[in-house]
Amino acid sequence: MSQRRRFESFQRSYNEERPHEALGLTPPADHYQRSGRIYSGRLCDPEYGADVDVRRVRHNGEVCWRGGRIYVSESLAAELIGLEERDDGDWDIHFGPVPLGRIDQQSRFHRPKLQRRRRKSVRG
Repeated sequence: MSQRRRFESFQRSYNEERPHEALGLTPPADHYQRSGRIYSGRLCDPEYGADVDVRRVRHNGEVCWRGGRIYVSESLAAELIGLEERDDGDWDIHFGPVPLGRIDQQSRFHRPKLQRRRRKSVRG
């Protein structure tokens, strides 16, 4: 039996036969509903307000900014990002609703500080 057939057999059992405690001892297939949305294969660009400066990220992760370039992220290559001026003269950068950081008045890009999780101590 090929690996693919073994996997398909497991998948069928897992989704259609095997009861799941979290689903009231019913299989997941009993709860599946086809999405009402149609997937075209291409995600839509984020929409930004009229007061937002919109830029497309270059293939190398940079955006053009005041005669220079600022590296944002290669993972956003070809995506539209929004820049909004703040009261202090800096600019907030975001991808749709996701904040990416800010550009200060010296055209330096600052990422938000990551909040680190504290590990729970294991006491035995």
